[in-house]
Amino acid sequence: IRAVQIDSVATGQGAILAGTGQWRIRAQVQDNKGVGSVWAVIYAPDYQPPLPSEGLLKETLPTVMLLDQGNGWYAATSSAFTASGTYRVVVFADDGAGQPARPVAVELPTRFLAFVPLLRR
Repeated sequence: IRAVQIDSVATGQGAILAGTGQWRIRAQVQDNKGVGSVWAVIYAPDYQPPLPSEGLLKETLPTVMLLDQGNGWYAATSSAFTASGTYRVVVFADDGAGQPARPVAVELPTRFLAFVPLLRR
């Protein structure tokens, strides 16, 4: 019996256009009995994990469900990319029985293009 597995994660190329904060996340996921859910958790460049002294805290992080695109590909567009810097995107999946796949993390460097208006006298 083969467990659900995330084969690859693709996040596209290039810069995010100023003001949009959107990026497409794609993952290829396989399971011999069917994939249940695929989702991504997005960690902003300024994310700081809780200190060990704070114990277990419930964090609210941007999360997006990836939808089935066919041929084992799942995708979604997220608008959580609002700051310049390197994001960490962690993709999770489980099968129809709730068995989890090993998560896959990718780093996504972003930069914003600034558009400065032309001023004339």
